[in-house]
Amino acid sequence: MLFTTRGPAPGAIVVEWNIHDPSGRQAASGAWDTIIRVGGAAGTNLLASNCVKGSQNAACMGAFLGLHIKSGATAYLEVCAFLIAAVYE
Repeated sequence: MLFTTRGPAPGAIVVEWNIHDPSGRQAASGAWDTIIRVGGAAGTNLLASNCVKGSQNAACMGAFLGLHIKSGATAYLEVCAFLIAAVYE
């Protein structure tokens, strides 16, 4: 499964995990073979030519957070990748 953003999304939380295992069942809520990717791929519309290193240009902000696991949630994550691409020149 692939989660990504398209274009600038400076306040985005790409995935918010808010589930808990049922009572007596360990690792029932999980994600397998999952990628969370922000920028650095075709179609993301985040271009290095628009982003000068150190700038606060909102057009260069891909997301605020890739994964937020809420308080009280449980998560079993296996073979997951969390990729943040640097688009600065």
